[in-house]
Amino acid sequence: MAAKDRYESLDELGKVTVVLLCIEITLQALYFLATLARTGEMADIIAGRAARPVDVTPFELLQGIIGLALAAIAISLFFVIGRWIFRAAWNIRHLGAKRLEFSPGWAVGWYFVPFANLVYPFRAMKEIWLASHDPARWREGSVGLLTAWWTLWLAGNIIGNIALRLSINAETMESILLAERIGLVSTALSIPCSVLFLRIVRRVGAAQDRQANAPAPPAPPEPESETLVA
Repeated sequence: MAAKDRYESLDELGKVTVVLLCIEITLQALYFLATLARTGEMADIIAGRAARPVDVTPFELLQGIIGLALAAIAISLFFVIGRWIFRAAWNIRHLGAKRLEFSPGWAVGWYFVPFANLVYPFRAMKEIWLASHDPARWREGSVGLLTAWWTLWLAGNIIGNIALRLSINAETMESILLAERIGLVSTALSIPCSVLFLRIVRRVGAAQDRQANAPAPPAPPEPESETLVA
């Protein structure tokens, strides 16, 4: 990722990120409802209250269509959010933050390192958050919003991975239903996770612009010259 050697506002990039996140949140809600309806159908079939369908059911088809749309949005967000994190990490250096632990590249790169991606992406985001709000004293500050986002991110991904593995190995309708129900939990966690990240994007962008536009501190007064008496 190339970067300009100066501060560059996150405003435009942030707007694109927010729009994509809003679309994702809407699709996640629709996917949750479609999956909920499908699990209801499957439960009725298993209980004998409905006949086993020969073809794909409407809710199953709807779930598949929304899933494809979600996948397309996820791919777009993959690149846009990666760019946003890189630029946010680059900007804090131009706002005056010193002794930073994570380079802009590694602020993104840690997401792709197994096991380390459970901890280091959060630490990099914490650094971005704190330095965006107070570059001079960036080690101090509250990160409650980030902690809530990262908790939901981890929980949603872990549960989603369990649901995916169960779905791949499912051989009976009962096991498919179990995988779908666990997937519902993952989707339910993903919605507030996306909402929180949307707030993070807005607040980091606003904080960085405030710091960039703040007046420079006044220069210290020059020491008075001593008058030499002959």
